[in-house]
Amino acid sequence: MTPYRIAQLIVVLHFLSDWVFQSRKIAENKSKSIVYMVYHLCVIHLTMCVVAPFFNIPFLMVFINTVSHGIIDMTIWRGFKRFRGPFSDEYIEKNEYAKDYWFYTTIAIDQTIRLCILFWIFKGAMTNG
Repeated sequence: MTPYRIAQLIVVLHFLSDWVFQSRKIAENKSKSIVYMVYHLCVIHLTMCVVAPFFNIPFLMVFINTVSHGIIDMTIWRGFKRFRGPFSDEYIEKNEYAKDYWFYTTIAIDQTIRLCILFWIFKGAMTNG
């Protein structure tokens, strides 16, 4: 399998584990509860671990992906509340547009950071392995 196919596979696995295999309940609670966060990270990690050996994806790459995923999940949503400007919790809860705007902006930032990390890890794995 070519390095580019492995990179594509990693991105597909990421989106499966972060979107398809994650329930709404986990998504809403993972930044509030360590139990939900650990469960979510187990799903992320196991999804990659099941496929990694078949495509020679280094375990270190899978581990770094899981750890960075957890760090991003724990910080991005706290940052969302801190950096949303002058809008109060009450304003955002009452205003659907503002709520959607900040939610989707945060998701876009979140996924951009994740993809950069995935490709950085992949590049390192390909040059060192």
